[in-house]
Formats: sequence, C-alpha cells, structure tokens
Amino acid sequence: MIIAGASCKRARPGNNVEAGLAAAPADLDGAFRLVHARYVERGYCDPAPDGRRTSSHHDCPTTRVFVARRHGEVVGTLTLIPDAPRAVPMAEIYGDELAALKTSRGGGLAEVSALAVAPSLGRDGLAVVMELVRGVVAYATREVGLDHLCIAVHPRHARFYERMRFRRIGGLKAYGKVKNAPAVALVLDLRAAAGAIAEFLGPDGGTLRLRGTAPRSARRPGAERRVAALAHAPV
Repeated sequence: MIIAGASCKRARPGNNVEAGLAAAPADLDGAFRLVHARYVERGYCDPAPDGRRTSSHHDCPTTRVFVARRHGEVVGTLTLIPDAPRAVPMAEIYGDELAALKTSRGGGLAEVSALAVAPSLGRDGLAVVMELVRGVVAYATREVGLDHLCIAVHPRHARFYERMRFRRIGGLKAYGKVKNAPAVALVLDLRAAAGAIAEFLGPDGGTLRLRGTAPRSARRPGAERRVAALAHAPV
C-alpha cells in the first residue's frame, strides 16, 4: 500500500496495485469518474453530463478519498465521511440507528461510502477492496482516532463485511441516494475489534506517513471545484 505523497510503499503481490489517500487532481477525477461509471452501470444513478459522481459531503473538511492505482490508473476508490460537521449520508435512512449507536457507545463515527472498483480487475477486485479497507481502517484508528465505521450496502454484499467483523445495526430499507436500491446498515466497532484490527493491518500496524488531502472551500461549482479543492488542501 502506498499513501499518496509518502515514501512508504506496500503493494500486494500479483496485482501491482498501490492504494492510499488521493492527492493529485488526476486521482480524484479518476475516483469520481469510476464511481459514476459503476453506479450508472448498476442503476444506482442517472448519467451526469460531466461523467463524475460527487456529493456535497466532498466539500466537508474532514472527508477523505482513498484510491487504488494500477500502472497510474485509478482502479478502485472509496470515501471516508466522518459524522461532523454534518451527518453522514446514510443518516438519511438510518438516523435512529446511528443515534442509538452514538448514545450507547459514544466516540467518533464515520461512514465508508462511494466504493467502486474497475471491472478490468477481474479476480483482483477483491484484493483491491481489501487494500482500500485496510487503508481506511489504518487512517481511522491511527490518524483520527475514530471508534466506529458504518456502511450501507446492498444486502448481497453484507456477508463480505460481516466477515471483517462488521455487524448489522439496521434492517432492509430503500436508499433514495442510489435510486431506492435495497440497503442494510452495518458497523465496525474499532475499539472492540482492536486485536483483530491489529492483525488485519499487518506487522507495520498501518503506520504510514499520511500526507493526503482534505476538502477546502473553493468557488468553482460542482465536481470541478471539488476535484481542485480536494487536491490542493493540506491534511
């Protein structure tokens, strides 16, 4: 795995993939275009004129975009959205469940969102997802001290996350942000799973010199502004 702008690398054998925080405008543009292409293909959104899928959460100063690259091309991405300064996207349908989680356990919470991998990866797609998740977990635990990671996924993908110690906190619902596709909510308690997480992150403990990007205010509208803002703001 390589974190953008860092000198430390960890690449998975056999797939020539590097994963980490997006830094360059090309990384962010590639991420937004990949999410758009896969979401349109699956019927989760209508085609956008600029061929990108972004949201207002990409304007938040705490949002982080992670990318996986192969031979310089973005082949995987996901976004980490902390529950501040505004509610996470899945609160639209799982607000009560998230509120109960924060009341009962406390601590910082973030949503893992906008996951997409290129179909050209074939069987390597799963390894790329694992590298992206590894990067997010390392960042969440070592850099910002989050306590919970939440995700809303199609029910057919829930078992994959349950194998990584996520547990269900919300039943089947129609998710308006993806054209009413079915979704279930899951959460990973980062404190309760600390031992398993240490094993998951590997011998380096996920300790890489993170010098990625955060959004900042900019005046250009839509995705163009978000690409520029995310690419040039400091951590």
